[in-house]
Amino acid sequence: MTANGEFTKEEHKALKKEKKEAKKAKKESKMAKKEAKKRDRSPTGKGELELANKGTLPSKRAKSENSPGKVHTKEAIRDETGLPSPFTKRQLSLLVSLYPASLGSVSDHICRSIRSLLLKFSDGVDGILLAFDNVKILGREQEGDLGRGRILNEMPQIHYRVLLDALVFCPVVGMKLTGKVNESFPSHIGMLVHAFFNAMVSSDHLRAAGYIFDRDAQHWTSSVDNTAIGIDDQVEFSLDKLHECAGVISLEGCNPSVTR
Repeated sequence: MTANGEFTKEEHKALKKEKKEAKKAKKESKMAKKEAKKRDRSPTGKGELELANKGTLPSKRAKSENSPGKVHTKEAIRDETGLPSPFTKRQLSLLVSLYPASLGSVSDHICRSIRSLLLKFSDGVDGILLAFDNVKILGREQEGDLGRGRILNEMPQIHYRVLLDALVFCPVVGMKLTGKVNESFPSHIGMLVHAFFNAMVSSDHLRAAGYIFDRDAQHWTSSVDNTAIGIDDQVEFSLDKLHECAGVISLEGCNPSVTR
């Protein structure tokens, strides 16, 4: 500083450099917080869970033959006839984030976070998680830290890499399914597949298969052999579309046939 109280040229440059570095550090910190929040969203409010193997089934829109998506199946279960089943066994890799208050019982809180996915459609699972077992907490392989979590930046969550065996319901377009009829209307028939999943066959597909709606009897009847589709009948169909909204799926079929 000069005798007049003014900064020298070198001091001006140093101050300018410090301000520039501080601004850059602030910007990087803000971006890191934004990325961490995006990565660590919590479905339960008590912890966060992120699926490491992202699937490709579209959210809130139909999956048709033109966009069949992928099903990353480790082991496909087959029924008594040897045909592919919509149920698959696979190994999932998840990233579970817990708050420090969960450190007293990490395993219990990890299982609680995973249970929040049960019976809901998930893009990462690429289907609906029905059951899971053999949960293993992993660490960074290069350091050999098995069972240890990681803290990223200044965020409070502790992140754990988890490996588990899972049973997933993930039907694909073209697969044969069987449903039990629970409603019949001129516009469609409604069914339950495996007593849990909603399915329907539209009137267009019913007519294409040779069925006509009997308004007096309030059911669909085959124009070929007069076979009627009544309530509680078993109907086999091919999966044409899969709709998903807020974790709930509904199946839309074609080529129906009564199997009772």
